[in-house]
Amino acid sequence: MGLHQRTLAEQRCHPSRTSVSTPQPADSSWRGAAEGWPLVARAEECLPGLGRGVTVVGTPVYITHERPSSTARDNRSVPAAEVRTVTTVDDALRKDLLACWVDVTNAGGAVGFVPPVTEGNVAPVLDKTLDGVAAGRDVVAVLQVDGEVAGFAVLVGSWSPLRRHWATVMRVQVHPSRQGTGLGGVLMRGVHDIARSRGLEFLYLGVRGGTGTEGFYRRLGYEEVGRVAGAIRMAPGDDREEILLVHRL
Repeated sequence: MGLHQRTLAEQRCHPSRTSVSTPQPADSSWRGAAEGWPLVARAEECLPGLGRGVTVVGTPVYITHERPSSTARDNRSVPAAEVRTVTTVDDALRKDLLACWVDVTNAGGAVGFVPPVTEGNVAPVLDKTLDGVAAGRDVVAVLQVDGEVAGFAVLVGSWSPLRRHWATVMRVQVHPSRQGTGLGGVLMRGVHDIARSRGLEFLYLGVRGGTGTEGFYRRLGYEEVGRVAGAIRMAPGDDREEILLVHRL
């Protein structure tokens, strides 16, 4: 289906929407902070009454971006991408997530480690992360481009009944081979759509000081709510502050 036809179909399903999502400016400085549904929904088959950015055909898929007609700031188009919510991680997807995390870290991404790392370093942390997914509390937002994993983020909930109206966004990352094309924004808009669909009211995240990633999140509507000096120890004598941000959905 062509983009014009898809847009018209979107309007039939969502009369209040006049076009598909437009690309955000590429941010080449951003490297990452913080049951699979493989089918790509066709706009003309979506169901009315769903949250912004959510389309459904058979099983739900969160579509945050179609291939744009315009280009990003550096004249490179944002690739056609999909963000899907994952509640069951099989061995193949685990392998892809692990490889992505290792590559992002070794490229300088601030996602919980100091480079260089190996799969042996990252695997225990990934598996602990996936325990929360298997328990039903957390979900993984997987960014896919041309059917391949291009990045991911984790929405971490709370067991406390007093805190179930919000979640923490963690391990946000886009593979180095896909960075600089606006996909970080695509991933985060998908995270926001997933959060809304789960009835969440706001999201919280923390970023490593000195990386500049807080600017990326501010452009997505996050507000800084505090800083914790020395919260992140990169090495003896090298402590960084953690910058805390919140986004109201």
